[in-house]
Parts: sequence; structure tokens; C-alpha cells
Amino acid sequence: MERRRFDVVIVGAGPAGLMAAAHLPAGVKAIVLEKGTRPGRKLLISGSGQCNLTAVEDIAEFERHYGRNGRWLRPALRNFTNRDLVLFFERRGVPCLCTAEGKYFPASLRAADILDALRSGLRRTGMLLQGDRPVERIVPVERWLVIQAGGDTYETRAVVVATGGKSYPQTGSTGDGQRLAAALGHTIVPLRPALAPVVPVRHPLAPLAGNSCEDAGLTVWRGGRKVHAAQGAMLITHTGFSGPLILDAARYLAPDDILRISFMTVPRDRFLRDIVAEVRGRGAVSVKSMLKGAALTKNLREALIRQAGVDPDGRAADLSRDRLAALADAFCAFPVTVRSLGGFETAMATAGGVSLDEVDPKTMMSKIVPGLFFAGEVLDIDGDTGGYNLQAAFSTGALAGRSIKI
Repeated sequence: MERRRFDVVIVGAGPAGLMAAAHLPAGVKAIVLEKGTRPGRKLLISGSGQCNLTAVEDIAEFERHYGRNGRWLRPALRNFTNRDLVLFFERRGVPCLCTAEGKYFPASLRAADILDALRSGLRRTGMLLQGDRPVERIVPVERWLVIQAGGDTYETRAVVVATGGKSYPQTGSTGDGQRLAAALGHTIVPLRPALAPVVPVRHPLAPLAGNSCEDAGLTVWRGGRKVHAAQGAMLITHTGFSGPLILDAARYLAPDDILRISFMTVPRDRFLRDIVAEVRGRGAVSVKSMLKGAALTKNLREALIRQAGVDPDGRAADLSRDRLAALADAFCAFPVTVRSLGGFETAMATAGGVSLDEVDPKTMMSKIVPGLFFAGEVLDIDGDTGGYNLQAAFSTGALAGRSIKI
């Protein structure tokens, strides 16, 4: 068995690991160990292969996009901001563009250009990248960390674990880093899908798959208590609901939660007052004509009317107060009982991971094992859609690399 000694070993050749490598002190002897035969497989499919790197907003606003753990990320985000990230790639020959929605992409819209820029940095510094090296164990031995991987043994002063989560397991993300951390005494917050679609118990809107609502509202209820509220774009699918509004809410959801979806931009009570006024003013029109102003497709409007137990072709003047209230519920508080979230095969990110209580947010080093660092999705961090997960991976990776002193 070959035994090799390095100053730093990075476990995982994804965005966090490669960014950590790019920020190591000059002159260190380092190696990146990758479980698969090719690095960055998940990075290559991010943003449908176009790689939404980050968002344009001020870095101080980023914290709200990571749920309850956004504040913990503050040192990493401010150490390596979205502007730093864009400049990092532009200096390496990858110009970036910002869309009208405030999202940054490589100008080529090719995730492969981002990966190539990261890999070329390794080549320039002579840093090794070895594939087909799944890490089985990390063992502290006196002042060293001993790593067993792919039949070889590595001794090092510092290890950066950047193996990702469990989403898209076909890319090699199978929770290996969390397993390694647990074996070293770290607490692991249970892993669950994040940025995942919702599968409802009943899906009467399935025939409307493909319909979207650009400014829908959502509230989440559990045990009669509201636990989350948000607004954004939503998509009806064959199996349930997706789109940024739903995906971002996934971290707050559990089976049997009740979602109340508003397809309108006005509150339910105002919507009800408006349709009552419409009935009084022009009650001779049909219900579907009365609601023609709702900014939804004709098929979706009529489906929601039927969900309220109302005939779209019936006269608005014939509606009882109860039926009017049912229409308000259908359009502004459509009830959905969560059966499940999409699994790791469809989730874009992983919630849970190495407990943040056991990692120093100013360095990314373990509070339990000296010389052990974490970066990226292996940590209990998950962000909203729109580049926030990649920014967290790059920022924590950069901070981990900069924090290693050899």
C-alpha cells in the first residue's frame, strides 16, 4: 500500500473543493481526491448546464436566502463575495453576464467553462487531482490526519472535506462526507431533499401541467399553525407543484403539511369583496366571464372555478355567499396536502449535514478535530434557487483554503 505525505488533502473535486484549492497558500504541497473518474459532474449540470453562479444583489442580502443558517454564513460570504466570485472567473478568462432577473452566468452559458477555469488553476500550480479515489477513512494520528482512499494512504496536516450532499446521487453525491465527519465525532443533522418539488396527496390540477403563475403566494400550515409564507413563481406539473416558490419552500416542508396556494396577487378577503361587487354590478354575466380579468390561463381559471363547485358557464348572479367564498378559497387559498417531496434524485440541493455548531464560521475548521475543514453542501446549509447554493460552496471553499496555515 502506497503511503504519501501532503501539506493539504482536499476531498471532493466539486465547486467547494476546487475553490478551496485555488485559495491555498502559495507553495503548499496539496492533492485533490475525487471519488469519481471525472471532477465536477454536479457542477456541469447546474442551471441546466448553464451554471447560475450567483446573484447580483448586495452580499448583505444573501443571508436571507439560506433559511435559519444564513447568519452563520456571514463570514464566508463577506470573505468571498458575489463580486469577488465574478472577478475570480473573469480574471481566468471566463467573462460573466447578468440577466434581467439578476442572475450571473458564464457569458458562454457553459458550465464546462467554469470547471475548466478551476481545473486550469490546479495545473498552473502543479497541484495534483486524482480521480477514482473514494475516501474510506480519516484518522487523527498525533499531529497528522491519515486518509485511506482507493487503496492508498495519505498523511497530511490539513484536510478539506467538500464532498457535497446527497442530491443527484448519479453524480457521486451520496453523503460520503457526512459519514466521514460522523466517524470523527461530528453531529450530522439528518439529510433530506431541498429545492425539491411537492407531491400532493390529491392532485386535481394534474391536467393543467405546464401552467405557471409568475406571482403566486404560499403559506405552510402544520398542526393549525402557519410555519412559512412566501411569494414567487410556481409551476403545475404532472405529479404536483414546482417552480422557485415551491423549491425554495421545500426546506420548511414535511409530509401532511397543508399548503395554501394563492394564484392571485391580492389577499383572499379583497378578492372576495371584488367578486361580490362584480356580482352586484353585472350579475347577468357567466362566472367565467366575471373572472376573466384574473391573470391566469383560461384552462386554469375554469379548473379553479370547478374546484369551488361552481359551473363556469353559470350565471354569477345565481351564486350563493358560500359559493363566492369557495371561489375565493380556490383562487387565493387553494389547499394542498403534502404527501412527499421529490427525492434526492430530483432535488437540486441537500438540507442537513455537518452541524454548524461544531464548525468555526470564521475559518471553516472543525471545533472537534484540529486541521479538519469543511466546505460546501457537506455542511448543514442549503440556499434558495438563483445561484445561492453555488455562492455558498465557493465562499466556504475559499474561506477554508485561505484559513489553512502550513
